[in-house]
Amino acid sequence: MGVMLRPLLEQMQITNNAPTNLPTGGNAGPMRASQPTFVPSTSSAVATSMAVNPWENIPAALSTPSAQLSSPAKQTTDTISIKAANAKPVTPLIEKQTALLSTDTGVVKICIDRLELNQEHSQLLSKLSDVKASWTQEEIISMHEYLRSVIDDHAQHVSYALMLLRLAVLKRAMDAEGIRMTEARTHSFQLVAKLLLEEKLSSLANRSMAWCVLSNAMGSTKSPDRIVFDGTDNYKLIQVVDRALHDCDFSKVGTSTSLRQSAGAFLYNASLHLTCNDKGKGEIEGGGNAELSEEQLAILLGCLEHLQDETDDTTIHRLLMAIGALLKSSKFGKTAANLVNDLGLLDEKIGKGKSGNVEALVREIAALLG
Repeated sequence: MGVMLRPLLEQMQITNNAPTNLPTGGNAGPMRASQPTFVPSTSSAVATSMAVNPWENIPAALSTPSAQLSSPAKQTTDTISIKAANAKPVTPLIEKQTALLSTDTGVVKICIDRLELNQEHSQLLSKLSDVKASWTQEEIISMHEYLRSVIDDHAQHVSYALMLLRLAVLKRAMDAEGIRMTEARTHSFQLVAKLLLEEKLSSLANRSMAWCVLSNAMGSTKSPDRIVFDGTDNYKLIQVVDRALHDCDFSKVGTSTSLRQSAGAFLYNASLHLTCNDKGKGEIEGGGNAELSEEQLAILLGCLEHLQDETDDTTIHRLLMAIGALLKSSKFGKTAANLVNDLGLLDEKIGKGKSGNVEALVREIAALLG
C-alpha cells in the first residue's frame, strides 16, 4: 500500500501555478533607446516665462521662491507615499493557485483486481480510469454505495476502496443532479471522516488515503453548501479540521511525511473552500474586517504553529498556501492579518534554505501582513 501511495501524493499538483521568472521590478521591459533632449532657445524660454506667471495660483503662504521650489517635491513624495500605502501587495503565487487534487488513475485496475468484483461493478468502476467518461446520477450513486459497503464490511479491502473513492468524489453527472446525488456524496464524506475521527484506520497509509478522499471532496466543491459536515449525528467541519491539524503536526506524526502532506492538502483545499464565496463581496460583507469563523481561525493559527517544526518542503508549501488563502480574503483578510501580527506568529526565517516557491510564499505572506 505504501509503495502505491507515494506516487499518488507526489503527483498531487496545485494547478495554474503563477510564473516565477518575472524580471526584478515587475514591469521591467526592454530598455528604450535614449531620446534626444529638446533644449528651448533663449528667446523662446523668455517668451514662455513672460506669458505664464508661475506664482499666479499659489497661496500666499507659499508665494516665496524657496517655498515654491520645495513644494512640488513634497507634494510628489506625499502622493507616492499615499499610493504606496493603498497599493495591494503583489502575491502572484497565492492569487493564481487553485485546488490541490489527487487524480492519478494508474491504480484503478489494480484496485479492481484486488476487490474481486462482479462484472457489473467491475465495468462501473473501470470507468474511473477514463477521465473523459460520462456519468449518470445512478452510476455515481451506485458507485458510492458500493465503495461504502466495502469499507464497512471488508476491512482487508479498505485501502483499495479508499483509492477508488478518492476518484469517485470528483465525478459529476451529465444530467441534472438531485438530492439523492448530494446525499450519496455526503454519506461518503461522513463515513471517511468517521474513520479518521474515531481512529478506525490503523495504518498510516490508509489515513493518508482517507485525507486524499476528503481533500478531493473539498477541492472539487464550488459552494460550501454542497458539503455537509454538520447536522444530527454528523461530524462538523471543525472536528475534521482539528483532526487534519493533528495529522499534520510534525511533533505528533513526524515519522510519516505522506500523512502530513495529505492532511496539509486537505487544510489548503478547506481554506479555499471557506473563502470561495468571498469574491465581489468584500466591500459589502466586512471589507476585510469580518470575523473569522471557528474553522477559519483554527486553520490559520494551526498552520502557523505547525510551520515552526515542519521540515518537509511540500507540507510547508501547503500550509503556507492555506494561510495565504485566508489572508487574501476580501471578507476577513484584514482581521486575519491583524491577528497574526498581534500574536507575532510569522517567522520569516521559515523560508530560509527551502525551495524557491516556499521562500517566495513566505515573502508574499509577509507582504499581506504589511
